[in-house]
Amino acid sequence: MKRSAVFLAVLSALLYAQESASVAGKWQMSVDTPHGVVKGDLEVKQDGSKITGTYTVEQIGALALSGKVEGKKVSFGIELPGGEMTLAFTGTADGDSMSGTTQLGGAWTATWVGAQSAPKPVLGTVTAFQVDTLEFGVKPDGGSPLLVKVGPETDVVTIPPGESGLAKSKPAKATDIALGDRVLVSFVDGMTEARRIVLIPAGDIARRNEAERLDWQRRGISGIVSSTNGGVVTLEQRTPQGVKTAVITVTGKTRIRRYAPDSVKFTDAQPSVLGEIAAGDQLQARGPKSDDGTRLAAEEIVFGTFLTKVGTVMAVNPDAREIRIEDLATKKTLTVRVTAGSQLKMLPDMRAAMSGTPHSPLPTPTGYPGRDSESFDIKQILEHLPAAAIGDVKVGSAIVVTSTRGANSDELTTIMLLANADSLIQAAQAQAGGANPMDAISRMHGGMLSGPGGLSLPAILQ
Repeated sequence: MKRSAVFLAVLSALLYAQESASVAGKWQMSVDTPHGVVKGDLEVKQDGSKITGTYTVEQIGALALSGKVEGKKVSFGIELPGGEMTLAFTGTADGDSMSGTTQLGGAWTATWVGAQSAPKPVLGTVTAFQVDTLEFGVKPDGGSPLLVKVGPETDVVTIPPGESGLAKSKPAKATDIALGDRVLVSFVDGMTEARRIVLIPAGDIARRNEAERLDWQRRGISGIVSSTNGGVVTLEQRTPQGVKTAVITVTGKTRIRRYAPDSVKFTDAQPSVLGEIAAGDQLQARGPKSDDGTRLAAEEIVFGTFLTKVGTVMAVNPDAREIRIEDLATKKTLTVRVTAGSQLKMLPDMRAAMSGTPHSPLPTPTGYPGRDSESFDIKQILEHLPAAAIGDVKVGSAIVVTSTRGANSDELTTIMLLANADSLIQAAQAQAGGANPMDAISRMHGGMLSGPGGLSLPAILQ
C-alpha cells in the first residue's frame, strides 16, 4: 500500500512536470482591441514559473510584462503607456503557440519565432558585487564590463590556475567569489542567471605566479639570440665583465611562446615555433642546466622582438593613458601607450649611484653591487625600482620605454617605462665622455645594456 502511494505521488509529479510549459523565447503576438488588431514582438524570459519580458509594438514601443506559468496556464500583465494601467492576459501554452483572452474580452494569439539566444561565455576578472540583486561585475578580457546574475541553478566550481578542463574541479559556492578572481561564466537558453561559473581565486593565481617566477630564476637562462642552428639556440649574455655565451637545446617537447606585437605581459605570450626565433630577439628558457650555467635543455622558451627607446616628453594625456615623446635618436615623435599590464618605475638619481656612494638610492635585493660585480643583475634592479604612475611623468623630462615591435612604427605599447631618466642620461654621458645619449647608456656597466642596434634593456618581465 505504501509503495503504491509513493508510486502514485511520483507519477503525479512526472505528469505535472510533463504538462509544465516553457515559454521563454521570441513570439509574434496579435491582440484584438476595441481599436482593431495590434501586432508586435513578444520576448519572454522565464525563471521557474515566473515570466518577464517585453511586448514591442511599432506605433508604441516596448511595453513591460510580468506574470507566471502554471502547467499550461499562462497569465501575465502588460503595462500600458504612462504606467497608469496594466492589461491582464490569460490563456494556455501549447507547443509553438499560445492563445487566450484579455481582461477586455478580446482574443490574443502568439506564434513561436525562436529561442532566446543565450549570451556567449564570458572570461574575465571580478570587479564588483551587487548583493541586493545577486549580481557581480565582470571585466571581460575583451569587451565592456557587465553584470552576471546568480541563482539557485547556478553551478559554481573552482579549478587550479593553468587548468584548461574540469578534471580537477571542486564544488564551490557563489559566496566564495571575491574581487580580483578570474571567472569563466557560461549561460544556457531560457535562463537569465549564469548556468556555470568556473572560478580561479586570485590568491591561487598569485601563489602560482610567484612559484613560477622563482622557478624561472632558479632554472632559467636569459639573453639575446646570436644564432640558431637546428635545435640549438645560442645566446649572448652581456655582463660587466664582457659577453658570455649560453647554449639552449630545443626538442620537440619544448613549449615555445612568443610576445605578440603590442603585447606587454609574460603570461600573454602566444604559442610559437623554433623557426620564428631570430638573431637579436630576447629569449628566456628554463629547464635542467649545467653546473656552470652555460648550457640548458629547454622545457620552455619565451621570446620576443623588443625595442628600447629614450625620449623627451612632449605631452601627457592621463585620461587616454598616452604620452608623446621625441625620440632622442631619430628626433621622430612617438606615441607611448600605457596599459593595465605596463610597469611604470621611478629612476633614482643615477649620478649618485654611479659615484659608488654607500647610500646610493638605487635599490637591489641585496644592496647596490659594484660596477664590476658578477652579481650585478639589471633585470632584478629594474624590477625592484619604486613604482611610478602616469602622473609622475612630466613634460620636458626624459623617459626610457621598452616595447614589443608593434604594428605601427610610430606607436609603442609600454612593457616598462622608466621615469626621471634625465640623471641616467647625464651620468652615462659623463662616464662616456659626452657620447650621444643612446650610445652612452648602452656602454654602461661594461656594455651590458647594449644589444643589436644599440640600447637594449630587458623586456621579458614576470
